[in-house]
Amino acid sequence: MRAYVAGSCVALLLCDVGLVPGIRAQNATWNGVTSNFNSAANWLPTTVPTGTAFFGATGLPITSSGPATLGGFTFNAGAQAFTFGTTSQTAGLAFTGAGIANHSASAPSFIVANGGVVAATPGLSFTSAASAGNSVIANTDGGVSVFFSGAVFVGSSTAGNALITNN
Repeated sequence: MRAYVAGSCVALLLCDVGLVPGIRAQNATWNGVTSNFNSAANWLPTTVPTGTAFFGATGLPITSSGPATLGGFTFNAGAQAFTFGTTSQTAGLAFTGAGIANHSASAPSFIVANGGVVAATPGLSFTSAASAGNSVIANTDGGVSVFFSGAVFVGSSTAGNALITNN
């Protein structure tokens, strides 16, 4: 005889068929019809990724991005030099998984601007074991402290081989 906890079978079945939102992270590949990171139309499949965002040689370069939390960015061989602009006022980009993996000849750039105001949230954050890889990070526009306004590394995350400039 099997014992079941009330509701556990139903929850498992719903998770297996993907009916419970937020359970699985969504991966997507940038096709960049516009430069807006948070527009589902810029991704294949047409959803903003929460897992891994893949980048290649296609699509417009990203010149601005809004608040997003995802596992990481993977730049495939042949990926163009992408630039991401974030602000601490809008919480910027938060990497909670692998972070940045770059398999291309071009390093991705992150411009973290805060408008001269120390904000409560960072414009670029790496948590858990996320790595900044070989990215180029510039904390600009009157940032008082890297911890409050620029790139933040928490837990066992690392800057990897990133080039970080504080202006």
